[in-house]
Amino acid sequence: MWKSKEAEKEYCKKYYLDHKEEIKIKSNKNYEKNKDKINKRVSEYRKTRHGQSVLIAKKYNITYDKANELLNIKNCEICGDDKYMAVDHCHTCGEVRGRLYYRCNRAMGAFNDNVETLSEAIKYLKKHKHIKW
Repeated sequence: MWKSKEAEKEYCKKYYLDHKEEIKIKSNKNYEKNKDKINKRVSEYRKTRHGQSVLIAKKYNITYDKANELLNIKNCEICGDDKYMAVDHCHTCGEVRGRLYYRCNRAMGAFNDNVETLSEAIKYLKKHKHIKW
């Protein structure tokens, strides 16, 4: 029995560092042996609400609760679509802004999140709105 969680954590960390190569080899062998089973389990986990929240939290360095809040946003804040939602974040500072339809999110990225450029794009569209393709 461990004296504290910290002591257990410290022991595990030291053990891993001391046996890193052995652990990697054993882990790789296990993965090769059970690849289909492991991939199926991971795939199923990623479909769950909990799995999605954990992945978003890790990817964007936010809390689990904040990731859960993001998953509650069901419609794009730009176009209102409810399919193929993506997490929108600032590429400069990394801060998460919300969720958008993947095309709206990609459009924001294509304009480098630049308000002036987006304003010019709007002006351009308004100027040429009479053109029917």
